[in-house]
Amino acid sequence: MNPKLRQLLAACSVEGDLVRPIRWSEALILQNYGAIPPAVGKHGFYVWNRGFNLLLLGRRGEPRYFCKCRPAADQNLGRETAVLRALNRDPELSGVAPRTRGARSEELQLQVSEFVPGRPYAFSVPRLGESQWAASMRDILTVARRVSTRAAALLPDFLAGPGPVVLHEVAAPCLTELASAGLGEDQLRALDAAVRRAGTLPRLLQHGDLWPANILWHQGSWRLLDFESFGRVQVPLYDVHHFVRTCGSLRRPRSEATGGWLDRLASRDREAALCRETIRREAGELGLNAAQALGVLLYYLVDITAQFRLRGVPRSFWGPLALEVQRAADTLNASARVEEVLLGWP
Repeated sequence: MNPKLRQLLAACSVEGDLVRPIRWSEALILQNYGAIPPAVGKHGFYVWNRGFNLLLLGRRGEPRYFCKCRPAADQNLGRETAVLRALNRDPELSGVAPRTRGARSEELQLQVSEFVPGRPYAFSVPRLGESQWAASMRDILTVARRVSTRAAALLPDFLAGPGPVVLHEVAAPCLTELASAGLGEDQLRALDAAVRRAGTLPRLLQHGDLWPANILWHQGSWRLLDFESFGRVQVPLYDVHHFVRTCGSLRRPRSEATGGWLDRLASRDREAALCRETIRREAGELGLNAAQALGVLLYYLVDITAQFRLRGVPRSFWGPLALEVQRAADTLNASARVEEVLLGWP
C-alpha cells in the first residue's frame, strides 16, 4: 500500500487495527474518480469528486471501514468529516451516522468511517406495501428532522446567518440560471411570485441528498449516510421534497411511469395521496403553512435543476428536472389552487 496512504490510515486508527501493515488484498477500490493529485486540471463543482473510495477488510475478509480519499484542497470532504464527528459526539445522534475520523497531508485527505452492514432503503422501497412504505417514510423523516434540529447547536458555524431564510432571495440565483437555460419569462414570473408568497422561513440545516440510497436499516434503527452536502441548503422541507420524489421514482420505475413527478404527485391514486400526506405532515411538524410548503417545493425543483446544470453535467441528466420546473410554472399560470392540486392542501 502507498506509504502516504498508510500513514493517514494509521492516524485515523481507533482500535489500533489500522496501524498494522495493510496489504492491497485487504483494500477494495469501490469507486475511482481520478488520480491524486489530479492529472488534469479542471474547474467547476465536480472538483471535489476527484479521488477514490476504499473498502478495508479485516483479517478474516470481513468489511471493516469505508474510506474516502480526496485531494487536500477538497473542502467538501473536510466539511463532511466535521459533520459526522459532531454527530458521533452527540448522545442523541451518535447512532444515526457512522463513526468517522479524518486525517490529511499536504496533498491528500482521508476519511475513515466504520462499515455499516445494513440494508439500503433503496432495496426495500419498491417491495414495501403501501402502509409499510408510508410508515418507513415517516420514521426516516423523523430521524432526519431530529438531525437538522440538533445540528444548529452542534454546528453553529454552518449557519449562513442568525435570521430566517428569505425564500425568494435564495431562489433568485437559481431562477437566473434557468433563465439562461431557456425558461420563459411568464414561467419565471410565476415561479418568482410563488416563492415570494412563501415569505421567510426558519433556518434549518438540511442533509442535502436525503434519498433512499443514503439510508440504511441497521440493528433496528435508521442510519443516514453521505453528508458531503450537509448544510448547503438551509430551507426547511427541502429534504422532504427530495426524499419523497426519489422514493416515488423507485416505487414507479421509469418504464412504468407516465409523465413526471409533479404529474404523479397530483394524480388521484393512493400512493400519490400518501406522498402528499407525508409532505403536509412534515410541513406541519416544521410549522409551515400551505404557501410556504408550495414555495419550498418550487425552490427545491429550481435549485436542484440549476445545481446540476452548474456542475456541467449533460443536459440529458438535468433536462427532465427542467421539464418539472416548466410543469410547475405552467400549473401556477393555469390554476389558482396549486397548493390543493400538488399538495392536497385544502
